[in-house]
Amino acid sequence: MVESTSDNRALARRKAEDQFNKRERLDTEIRLHQQNRWDAETAKIARLKSLRLARDAEISKAGLAEPKATGKKKIGSPPGGGSP
Repeated sequence: MVESTSDNRALARRKAEDQFNKRERLDTEIRLHQQNRWDAETAKIARLKSLRLARDAEISKAGLAEPKATGKKKIGSPPGGGSP
């Protein structure tokens, strides 16, 4: 009877360790996947930023830059900025 209890404990321990190891592998795979997605998103943002800066430089170089508005329009103000 002592061997049976010992065998059951060993079996239960092995099963628990297998489940733990499986969960650890899954967690590692998930973290790796998330890191890869993060890296891809960061690279995409950097690429888009460089394209925007290149476009802005070309516009500026060509003298086609439009003056940017410095303030927000007030709600209810007439077009053209005149007084009501």
